[in-house]
Amino acid sequence: MTNVKSYTNANISSLTAWYFTADNTVGFGDKRIIEEGATLEALDKDDLFNTGMRGSPLLIDALMRSNVLTTNNTLWCVALTGKNCSPRHGDAKQIRAEQALYLASIDVTQIMDCFARRVALSTAGMWKMPEVVRLFLETGDESLKVRSRHAALDAVYLDSGGTIAWAAYAASESGSASSVVDHVLMQNVDNWEANKRKFNKWLEQAVAEDDALVLALAKAEMIEDEASESLALAESEAVAWAKARAEKAEALAAEAWEAARAKALALAESEEKLRAVL
Repeated sequence: MTNVKSYTNANISSLTAWYFTADNTVGFGDKRIIEEGATLEALDKDDLFNTGMRGSPLLIDALMRSNVLTTNNTLWCVALTGKNCSPRHGDAKQIRAEQALYLASIDVTQIMDCFARRVALSTAGMWKMPEVVRLFLETGDESLKVRSRHAALDAVYLDSGGTIAWAAYAASESGSASSVVDHVLMQNVDNWEANKRKFNKWLEQAVAEDDALVLALAKAEMIEDEASESLALAESEAVAWAKARAEKAEALAAEAWEAARAKALALAESEEKLRAVL
C-alpha cells in the first residue's frame, strides 16, 4: 500500500493523463458512470488521496496503477484540473485531482493482449523459452495458447524458466498486461526505469493510430493552452492590481505626509505668533 505521506499537494491548471477502467464506472469503489465529455469531481476534496480523480501522465504508469482485480480494457484520455495529490517518488505515478474531464475512450482489449505478448517475448534471452511459447507470443495464434500456457507453467515448476516464465504464462490470459509488465520489471530491477520507458514507448506506439485518442489529445492541448492563457491573464491582472494598489498606497502616503507637514507648519506658525504676542 502506498504511504499517503509520500504524496504532496499542488495545483494544476490542466494536465492530460491516462486512466484504465474495467467498465464505464470510475472504479476503486466509485460507481459513478463515466461518459465522454463529462466532468466529474472528487467525492471528498479534503481527501484527494482516497477519492481524487485518477490519471497518469504516462501510459505505462496508468496500466501499472490500474485495478489489478479487474480486467481493465477501456483506456480513457482525461484532463485533470484543480488541486491534486501526486507522489513525490515511486515506480508508478498516479495523480489524484479535484476534477477530471473525460475526453475520449477506446476498447484496448486487442492492443493490450498484443502488448502483453510483446513484453513477455522480450524475456526470451532470460530463460530457455520453449518453441511453442515463442510462437504463441510472436503470433497470438489461439490454437497455440493452451500448449504455450502449459509449457510456460511447466518451466516455472521445473525451474527451467524460473519465475520469469510467469510472464509468458500470464500473457496467455486476456487482460493480463499489467501482471506481465510487473513480472518482467521485477525480474530486472536494476534496469527498471529503462525497461519501463521502453514499455511505455511500445504502448504509445500501439494506441497512436486510434483516431479518437488523437482527437482527444488535440482537445487536451487546446484545454491546456486555454488554461495557460487564463493563468497568464490572471497573473497579469494580479500584477496590474498589485501595482495599482502600490501606487495608490504611495499616493495616500504622500498625501498623508503633506497633510502632516502642513499641520506641523501651521502649528509652528501659531507658536511663533504666540511668542511674538508674549
